[in-house]
Amino acid sequence: MTRSIARKCLLCALLAIGLAPLSAQKTYDLAAKYVEGQSWVFDFVTAFEVSSDVIEGGSMAYQTRQRLKEEVEKIYEDGSLDLLITILHSETDGSETRPPSLDFDALVNLPLRKKVDKQGVVRSVEAVDEVPEKARVMYLQFKQGLLAFGRDLYLPQKPVAVGDAWLRETPISYDTPVGVADQLYTIQAKLNNILSYKGRDCYEILFDGKFTGMVDQGAAGILNGAVDGRILMDVNTCQFTKFEMRHDQSMNVREVDGEYSIRVKLTQTFEATDEEESIR
Repeated sequence: MTRSIARKCLLCALLAIGLAPLSAQKTYDLAAKYVEGQSWVFDFVTAFEVSSDVIEGGSMAYQTRQRLKEEVEKIYEDGSLDLLITILHSETDGSETRPPSLDFDALVNLPLRKKVDKQGVVRSVEAVDEVPEKARVMYLQFKQGLLAFGRDLYLPQKPVAVGDAWLRETPISYDTPVGVADQLYTIQAKLNNILSYKGRDCYEILFDGKFTGMVDQGAAGILNGAVDGRILMDVNTCQFTKFEMRHDQSMNVREVDGEYSIRVKLTQTFEATDEEESIR
């Protein structure tokens, strides 16, 4: 073997050694794993701060707390499934300033069926039983929230390794008190770590991003904002163990009789619990 060929062989060997750790990096599929009859219970806390020159006093603040149960009702051959969601308990602080549309009490023990495709996208949400008149407004609000803000907003579309980041752009449309809002969410997320949380091994996902959009129906306006948070997912089921999000939105609205601005700051946390009977 000539000296030139020997050098090339040595160089190839060194390159192979250098690249081996990269090619062997372990990846993880973060798609949820479901089993019929499986269920989870979550404590769900949402804190709102709303400020606007059209609100008496200029602002209002309130906090809602729910305990929700989610159960896998049926899994289909194509990988889609039906989930039953039931609000077991509901409490609100600052109820004197809370809009009637956020009366979660009216939805307690009213099961909703959520149909999800194999990619995790929510395709429909319907009440299992007839919705009472007093619950109709809140039902429509809650339903559109489940349709618009699914887990696919934050998660990758293919397996990822620790340290990998991904970008998701998701169009969302939903009703607001002043019209239909069409938004584009741009979320940058990262599989930051694998850690232990309350005895469970969890994937830790960090995310942040922005959203922009328009409101048009009886009013016209431009909205924009920022979002960031953290997700802990059980490594065995890829179900959310804990979810934390901060959301800051500003909207300028133009109506026939004038213009005004609204700012909404929202913090949401939900966490899996083994309890069903009372809210902590």
